[in-house]
Amino acid sequence: MPQARGFFEKLNLVFESTYGTTPTINDGDMVSLPFNSIGIGSSENMIDPETINHAQRFETEPSFGNISVEGPVSVPFDVTNMGYWFKLMFGAPTTTGAGPYEHEFTPSNTNPSATLESGFSDINSYHLFDGIKVNRMSFNFAVDTELTVDMDLLGSSETVGVSTQDNTPVEEVLTRFQAKDIVMKEGGVTVAVATEVSIEVDNGLADDVYALSSNGFRVDLPEQKMMVSGSAKLIFEDQTYYNQAISGDETSIEITATRGTNIVTFLLPEVRFPRTPLERSGHGPVYHTINFKAYFQDSSEGYPIVVTLTNDKASYA
Repeated sequence: MPQARGFFEKLNLVFESTYGTTPTINDGDMVSLPFNSIGIGSSENMIDPETINHAQRFETEPSFGNISVEGPVSVPFDVTNMGYWFKLMFGAPTTTGAGPYEHEFTPSNTNPSATLESGFSDINSYHLFDGIKVNRMSFNFAVDTELTVDMDLLGSSETVGVSTQDNTPVEEVLTRFQAKDIVMKEGGVTVAVATEVSIEVDNGLADDVYALSSNGFRVDLPEQKMMVSGSAKLIFEDQTYYNQAISGDETSIEITATRGTNIVTFLLPEVRFPRTPLERSGHGPVYHTINFKAYFQDSSEGYPIVVTLTNDKASYA
């Protein structure tokens, strides 16, 4: 029998209008997304009973408990496909322009959900996951690395079939952002000594919403408090950022990736740094890693994070 091989796997996505309900899918409705690794699946609790049956010491038949659809996915940080993940994380963007187009993503009180299909065409095995939401999205941009985005996904249910839901999904061109495309600003001023910068956005989804009538699957993934944080590893040249942490004054962080007319900007309008020690390693360079916490207090943007994607795609509606 043939063995499933990773390079045959395709990851298709379509947004849902009702949480946990697969929409009607025609060919061309889904989008095929590139990925580096994926681990989404379903796991089920098995409950050991304490029943004593007919004076025997053997365990009696176990019970099945809740089923959790969850797992990580790592995708390339690219010009076009990232827009679909941003939409799943934040909601549909506000789009302006006439080519290039500017898509502004801001957090919303309720996030959209999607149906994902993970398919192995070489052995005709297709796994369909409903009610998928992004619980956590992490960006780590460092010199001399491939830029990827890591996400933790949660979902409602899984069904398995032998054929795909979409024979001709949309396939966007993969155009990567590079490490050399990244610029970090603090307080509107370019940070020339950053060797690595990261951002993490946590939706805080409540993953324990189950009901007796749901056949063991989640019935909802309601949003809770959103948290935005990050860090930057800096070459220690002077006291500037060390003093910034000591003072505790509010500042802003902006991280921009630019490749031609394609741009992604992460704006954190209000952040503060806690104190962190210098990193000393013998005779080598000294580094200072600053951690930052974003929040909304009174910024004109009205959000702890604003993501703006500029590319030639007209709409992510």
